[in-house]
Amino acid sequence: MGAALVLFGILLVLVMAWEAFETVVLPRTVSRRFGVTTLYFAGVWQVTSLMNRLLGKRPVAREALMAVAGPLSLILLMVVWSAGIMLGFALIQFGLGTPMSGGVHDLGIYLYVSAATFFTLGYGDIVALSGAGRTISMIEAGVGFGMLALVISYIPVLYQAFSARERMSLLLDARAGSPPVADELLATYGDDLDGLRALFAEFERWGSTLLETYLSYPVLTMYRSQHEQLSWIASLTCICDSCALVQVAYLEDSERMKNLQRQARLTYAMLRHLVVDVAYIAAKGPINPPQPRMNAERRKKLVDDLRAAGAPVCTTDESWNRLDELRGNYEPYVYGLAQGLFLEMPPWTRTLDQRASWETTAWDKEKHF
Repeated sequence: MGAALVLFGILLVLVMAWEAFETVVLPRTVSRRFGVTTLYFAGVWQVTSLMNRLLGKRPVAREALMAVAGPLSLILLMVVWSAGIMLGFALIQFGLGTPMSGGVHDLGIYLYVSAATFFTLGYGDIVALSGAGRTISMIEAGVGFGMLALVISYIPVLYQAFSARERMSLLLDARAGSPPVADELLATYGDDLDGLRALFAEFERWGSTLLETYLSYPVLTMYRSQHEQLSWIASLTCICDSCALVQVAYLEDSERMKNLQRQARLTYAMLRHLVVDVAYIAAKGPINPPQPRMNAERRKKLVDDLRAAGAPVCTTDESWNRLDELRGNYEPYVYGLAQGLFLEMPPWTRTLDQRASWETTAWDKEKHF
């Protein structure tokens, strides 16, 4: 019995330490589907989804729940790792029958000693008396110190990545409205092809940074934006829509147009790569939108708005067919991800007269945050 407890304790410590290493230190995504961290987040998301359904008619409460779900789940994950390691070392000491000062040898005492050692409290009221027990305590103290160091370094990295994600999304507020739509973005730039190309280049870099971040730290997908209408899903959709339309419907025989279309292809490819990979690691499969995002009425409005703004747009049946093909490469993945994360996928054109976030304040009746 003692040997079995020791082996189980060693296995528990190794599993928890490896899970923490994979999640915090390993600079790439983990492709396996089973593991403590994977099962933990699956359970957290099931509970969160259930609570979202229960709060379906209370959007404010639902958003408040989603705002704390990501950060809280991360803190609880640290607790799960730490508890597992402390229990593992306690089982090792209990299985070995390590003599303790005070003469008490029940599992509760070993758990207390393990926790005091893991957090390096140094009370010293109960200590191991054997050499093997003291060696194990020293190893646990080192593991505990390392875990605390990982936590201290992990959280700032996450929030730096979150800040970089939000910074680019907020740029679209004045350019494309809230939520951002391709119609308004392209109309804002009109015939300023160089300015539009520079924006696409910025979002190509944003997409590559976001892809690297999400593959390393998938928990960040659960973090909500400060402004609900300016989520990263909305920003990604808006730029994908814009890049797709520029590739098939912007015509002008100039070097500027060649540069713009080249950049549109590169940005489109980067963002499509981003959404497909993130949908996979978040286990949110592609779903076709129940209602087409593009129809004849929206096509007409889109073309009219862009021509009025001076954009060199020229559409044919072939260009619309090509646009439908490009849309099919990313829309199902974006919609599936948006549904799984309880976010909204913006339309191509705005159907309601809605002011952008910069035009409102928190004191207005309209939604600002």
